[in-house]
Amino acid sequence: MNNISYCYNGMIALLLSVVVSGVVSLLIKPTPPEDLKEGVVNPTCERLYRRWYYARRRTTCNLENVNGSQEAVTMLPLSDTNLHSPQ
Repeated sequence: MNNISYCYNGMIALLLSVVVSGVVSLLIKPTPPEDLKEGVVNPTCERLYRRWYYARRRTTCNLENVNGSQEAVTMLPLSDTNLHSPQ
C-alpha cells in the first residue's frame, strides 16, 4: 500500500465500501422501498433503488383480490418472434 499514491486512497476506500455493501445487501434481505423514510435517502438514489428492487422482484409478485386473498402472478415469457421488417 505504500507504493500507491495518496490520491488513490479515497477512491479505493469508496470502491471497497460500495463492493462490501453490495455483497452484504445481496446476502441479507433488502429493505422494501415502502419502508424507507421520506427525506433520508437522496431522491435520485431512492428512484434507482426502487427501479432495482421492483426489477429484481419482477418475475413474481403478489396481488390482492377483492376478497383479500393473495395469489402469485408471473409475467408472460418473452416471445422469440422476429419483429424486423423483411429485407
